[in-house]
Amino acid sequence: MKNLIHKTEIVILFFTISFFLSACSNLTGGISKTPIDPRSPVTIDLLSLAKNKNSKLKTFKGIGRVRIWDKGNFQVSRIAWVGWNPKKIRMEVLGVSGHPVASLASDGDWAYFYIHTQQRFYKKRANTAFQNFLSLPLGSVDMIALLSGRVPIADHQSVLLKRDPVSNRYTLVLKKRWRGLVEKIYFDKKKENVTRVERFDSTGGLVYRAEFVRLQTIAGYTVPVRLIISTAVGVIFELDIEKYWVDVPVLLPMFVLEPPKSTTQRLIIGN
Repeated sequence: MKNLIHKTEIVILFFTISFFLSACSNLTGGISKTPIDPRSPVTIDLLSLAKNKNSKLKTFKGIGRVRIWDKGNFQVSRIAWVGWNPKKIRMEVLGVSGHPVASLASDGDWAYFYIHTQQRFYKKRANTAFQNFLSLPLGSVDMIALLSGRVPIADHQSVLLKRDPVSNRYTLVLKKRWRGLVEKIYFDKKKENVTRVERFDSTGGLVYRAEFVRLQTIAGYTVPVRLIISTAVGVIFELDIEKYWVDVPVLLPMFVLEPPKSTTQRLIIGN
């Protein structure tokens, strides 16, 4: 029992530290409006496929098990979530009893974090608070997109199409005029699904890699069964989804957390 309590405390500490390591990022979930060369119909088709994947999927929820490797530390926890594309999300980190030990929510403007066992409450601006949630340098819009089987696409001015002659798989390479490489989108052999997404910083270095290891079809939507997100500094986030629901009813209050009434509450508001 002491080992279980110790592991739960480690998970809570990990999520708390991650929440406050959030930093600004120049990544966005927007779609470039710059016309693509009409002489590349395959490029147009694949970019359209990536942009429109699950575009009609508005609300979803799931439950699964997450494994995180970060700087030699390893954490395992069950996690549940509900999302409302493109900006609203609620996540619960579950303890061994199945009850929440930590809750995180974002209504698109603010992000809220509550540690149940410590009765501590935090509130920060949503555009920065989720950047390093789970120690992953991606914004909340990107995380919501990935959880819903969508493809987060960076702002760009040009698109190149590459084909691997060995695997016969296609890759879209997105670039900005002065910055250069911003994203790569990989497709399966049938050119039906995206299998991997890579984002790059202003120097061309990898920011994160997201892999749809396994997919499933629910009510016509292609959503993940196993999702792995990794970074250049060795952080690995593995999510195995056990149950997934689409087009679920949601209410706006789900994405807002209120400060607890306990006198031990702690409120921090910042950028």
